[in-house]
Amino acid sequence: MSAQYAAIGVPPLGASTVRFGIAAHTRDVLDWEVDADPRLYLSGIGCQLQLTEQEEQSLAWNMINDSCATSLERLVRSNLGLVVNVARRYVGRGLSLASLINAGNRGLLIAALGFDPERDPRFSTYASWRIKQAIRQGLVAETQSPTLQRHLPCEE
Repeated sequence: MSAQYAAIGVPPLGASTVRFGIAAHTRDVLDWEVDADPRLYLSGIGCQLQLTEQEEQSLAWNMINDSCATSLERLVRSNLGLVVNVARRYVGRGLSLASLINAGNRGLLIAALGFDPERDPRFSTYASWRIKQAIRQGLVAETQSPTLQRHLPCEE
């Protein structure tokens, strides 16, 4: 599965991809990947509290100024419900709900790493765009048919 995401430009788990100098341990944040049955995952994220705009801004500035990995994790974990909401719109297009959620989770992490509190007032606005982009890229990578050569060399 990691090769599939590498093909679409999503960093692998554990890669050093943190924009703000946070110690490159994305595996700690991505330990909530969904297995074949997403019911346990869905029940687990239901208890996450939504952040206010001021809390989002504060967490983002902590990530930028202090390289705070805890702020990154809290920002990501509080928006996992957004990923599920967006992923449900893409069910029936070639990937299971679990695969869509996994792709969306990667998009959420990319959004958290690229969020600029000066430009975007709300994280969810910026994150929803990144989540949709990651899901669409995952759909394209999974459902794209292999290209066949038009002219095969003649063997003599």
